Amino acid sequence: SYSTRFARHHRRFRWEPGSLEIVDVVEGGDGSSVEAFLHCAPGWRCTSEGEGTLRLSRGDARATLRVEAAAEISIHRGDAATGLGWYA
Repeated sequence: SYSTRFARHHRRFRWEPGSLEIVDVVEGGDGSSVEAFLHCAPGWRCTSEGEGTLRLSRGDARATLRVEAAAEISIHRGDAATGLGWYA
């Protein structure tokens, strides 16, 4: 849980065999925008499926990421213009 005087963030994890659900909830903020970043390890492939859905894959491993709030999703791989998509 994280909070400022303007907003509060809660994160919940639910594990079931073969499935991990992570739910983020942001309360307050009075119309402020929220940014979230997911960093994937080298070797993982990330593709957009539209409608807030990303497919992640590496070898036989597969994962689906769904964003249920109205969101703009972008994928960056070593993007010098934005500084996003790099790893060390």
